[in-house]
Amino acid sequence: MKKYILGLLLSGTCLFSGCYYDVESELYPKDPNQTCDTLNVGYQARIEPIIKSNCVACHTGSGAGGNVSLDSYQGVRDATINRNLYGAVSHTSNKPMPQGGNKLPDCDINAIKKWIDNGHPQ
Repeated sequence: MKKYILGLLLSGTCLFSGCYYDVESELYPKDPNQTCDTLNVGYQARIEPIIKSNCVACHTGSGAGGNVSLDSYQGVRDATINRNLYGAVSHTSNKPMPQGGNKLPDCDINAIKKWIDNGHPQ
């Protein structure tokens, strides 16, 4: 009988511990002292990594999604002038991007806006 109860307790422990899941924001909360740097936002240092991480998979070359190629400085610059890149990534346009994905972090969106407002510096 003792073996049965011990087995039952061990099974219950394994069962309940198997339901645990991690929530990234709870494990790694944002540092309240960390700020979003938008003072000197240049294409190569700040914007290109955002675009490569979130956009280039679909928006590359001649077969780019929506005929918007974002694999070069010129392509990204043109998208801000002609196709409202900012509206897409901030989810304020009729075609929010990334398509079917979550909105980019506010810091990245603010950096893109600052880059556009500053005249698209390299």
